[in-house]
Amino acid sequence: MVRLLFISILIVFFGAAGYLIHGGLAGAPGGPGKDPLEKQQPERYDPHSTNWDDYLWPTDAGTKRTSDFAEFRSTHFHAGIDVSTGGRTGYDVYAARDGWLHAAYFEPGGYGWFLVLRHVDGYYTCYAHLDHYSTKVLDAFRSQLVRGKHSYGYVEFRKDTVRVKKGEVIAFTGATGAGPAHLHFEVRDPSFNPVNPGLSRHLRPVDSLPPEIRQLILVPLDASSSVDGKYDQRLFNTSGAGDAWKIPGISVLRGRIGVMLRAHDRAEGASDYPTPYRIAMFVDGKEVFSAVSNRIQDSLGFHIRIDRDHALMREKKGEFRKLFREEGNLLETYWPRDAEAGVFSAAHFGAGEKKVRIVAKDLAGNTSTLAFTVMIASDVRLASTREGSDLQLKTTGGTAQLVLEEQGAKGWTPARQWKGEEAASGVRVDLKQYRGTTVRAVTVDAFGNRKEHATWTPGPLHGSAGRLYHRREVIYDQIVYDLKTAAPFTDPPSVFLVQGDREEAGTVMPVSASEYRAVLTAWPGFGGDARVVVRYRMGEKEIEWTDELRAYHISATLGGQLRSKDGRFVMSFSPADVYRDMLLTVDKTGTDTAVAYTVGPEEMPLAGRPLVSITPDPGMKHPVVVAPRPIKKYSDVQLPHSVGARIGRYLGTFSLAEDSEGPTVMVDIANRSREPVRIAISDSIAGVDWETVVARIDKEIVPLEFDERRGLLVLPYDVYKSVGRGEFSVSVKDKVGNETVVRRKM
Repeated sequence: MVRLLFISILIVFFGAAGYLIHGGLAGAPGGPGKDPLEKQQPERYDPHSTNWDDYLWPTDAGTKRTSDFAEFRSTHFHAGIDVSTGGRTGYDVYAARDGWLHAAYFEPGGYGWFLVLRHVDGYYTCYAHLDHYSTKVLDAFRSQLVRGKHSYGYVEFRKDTVRVKKGEVIAFTGATGAGPAHLHFEVRDPSFNPVNPGLSRHLRPVDSLPPEIRQLILVPLDASSSVDGKYDQRLFNTSGAGDAWKIPGISVLRGRIGVMLRAHDRAEGASDYPTPYRIAMFVDGKEVFSAVSNRIQDSLGFHIRIDRDHALMREKKGEFRKLFREEGNLLETYWPRDAEAGVFSAAHFGAGEKKVRIVAKDLAGNTSTLAFTVMIASDVRLASTREGSDLQLKTTGGTAQLVLEEQGAKGWTPARQWKGEEAASGVRVDLKQYRGTTVRAVTVDAFGNRKEHATWTPGPLHGSAGRLYHRREVIYDQIVYDLKTAAPFTDPPSVFLVQGDREEAGTVMPVSASEYRAVLTAWPGFGGDARVVVRYRMGEKEIEWTDELRAYHISATLGGQLRSKDGRFVMSFSPADVYRDMLLTVDKTGTDTAVAYTVGPEEMPLAGRPLVSITPDPGMKHPVVVAPRPIKKYSDVQLPHSVGARIGRYLGTFSLAEDSEGPTVMVDIANRSREPVRIAISDSIAGVDWETVVARIDKEIVPLEFDERRGLLVLPYDVYKSVGRGEFSVSVKDKVGNETVVRRKM
């Protein structure tokens, strides 16, 4: 019950602020062929839009910071700073500026007692995990709650109704909500986006320590790209300090390669290890990418799992921040907004040796610099055609020497060589002279980078029927096959992805004469049953091998849809619901009486909130969607002949459940107790809609408070004394509108 409390209220009134505990996001708008950034992103944040000298340190508990702005949380960016209270409660909490009460509520398992002030320039300050409010704030909160005909939940005050002065005590530090005793403090802009409090010199710790740069990863961004000839990411441990961090050697990059950095920022007045305030990357002296933690757009909080590498965090290998922007990642923290910003490729930076500097900087101006060198290989491609023993070769994509190598007892040796101009015009090879051996084509670009393109084994086949062994893997929107045979391939295999009348050739890359890596890329609109066809030759034998698959392409810029084979399950994606193009699968699971659908890959984080719809069985009268995480709200999705709900965070297994009953409500009356009324509310299917809780003594609405330790709503003793005895009643609805009303005599 505690985990479900108040999710609906937060989202309704704070819009996208619901990510702080739920991670649900609205699908970003956009149109075919357009980057969603064009409509989704606000202007770049101006840190001078508020008077940072006007802010006061918000407590007398001390100045030790235990968490910083934009630190990692499992479902969101940390929206403010945490101030240590030494494990104690009851310290004064001050209004950081002149202003008025804007909102107040209690969020168990999250903010606890939470208070929001609004200020004359439209900015807000927020105070969380409070033990209790000041008398002035508490009286205003209860009055406004009852005035809105609610007994529990979120309260929003009308502008300028309850004024507070800078330095006025508005609350007291506590240990409510998540974590031990501490004060959580936020600054938010006029659109209620979290802004870095450290932009004020009064709200940051003393800091003379430069950031620490721990590790760097070079990561291929598609299945055809490589680092030092490997298709996997490569991790480097750094050495040094301050402006003299480095990694050894020079890496050769081919295709599209991104950089991820693990770095920490220490300060004398803090005990946490946040990522640095600003990270900038320079190539040959020119700044090509930067990430700055000034503001996080509130609706994009769940993009924490995209800004940092999700797979590495899941494996507990540390927080690596991406120094490139994924296609569907709409965070405004990156600059420039170019989709290829920070991506190393011959097309983007040109081929050759590149000097790279990464500079990490904190708000006090302390900097650390990591310097290293990479070699970007030319994007050379080789086209080959063969008729009988006549092999024709032609290079494109850059001037490169072409070498035909022959395999012998002592390894590979050059058999023939052609200059770049000759290779680009096309050359011929008579394979008859190489019968009984294996040859391969290799290009060498102007910087000495070798690339192996293909192998041929002309002549009769000995000792093998040509059976193909394979391993299939889906990497985002690409299908990767490792293809092996016991004997060498006579020619490079041809691989095709076929759906309907469309057939697209894949890229094949040699690992050895008897092993190739094939990469097939799906396209927007790809969906449902498809075939992968591999055509290859073993000696004089022509062989065709086919693999069946069922998957759906979802585009980060166009969206997409997937549906189960029986047609009862549909998941619809708006633009930017996924952070990069990917292939998804859906499998029918469960039993005949409890059908479920599993969408994978299940551990892939979502960037938005796709719509799930399931057609119920004819006998179901009140079906609701059951998802891996709590559904934000059901009533906002109206679909004919099916039941729908928007889901967030991750993919997973979805099913339907019957829900025709209201929440379970248990009321305990104890007139002589300091807690005259105790109420337990739960709903295991749709979930409790806490926005609807109304308690009355006779006809008078009374406010309730939540006891987090026991998971109970209680009637405060002072409220009970002021109202007196009578008939106590409480009503509450679940998220699909089923209501429960309980009455008790006091």
